[in-house]
Amino acid sequence: MCLRVLNNLNNDYPVTGRNMNWFRPIEANLFQFPKGLHKQGLSLAKASKLQLDPSMIFNWQSKFASVVTMMGDEEQGFATVDGMNAEGLVVNVLYDTPATYGKPNY
Repeated sequence: MCLRVLNNLNNDYPVTGRNMNWFRPIEANLFQFPKGLHKQGLSLAKASKLQLDPSMIFNWQSKFASVVTMMGDEEQGFATVDGMNAEGLVVNVLYDTPATYGKPNY
């Protein structure tokens, strides 16, 4: 589970803080990616295992360079959990253990 604190009382200087409350130490790696990088949200092998049509896989090309923190390993795969692009856009993942989303309707 993750925790986020936001202080937006001063419109000129909003501050956010984040903690990753994991029950064990996590392996996190920092990566730098160039602009123009072609990416795919899911490998074809994983899509097949999940019985997803390849046309459902999200593909994109990065417009900006970025720096990201990734967690995971070769066996289970990697996922970006924090990142910032060259224009200053920051994204974070919040993990909620009891969350369920149901099966998607295609």
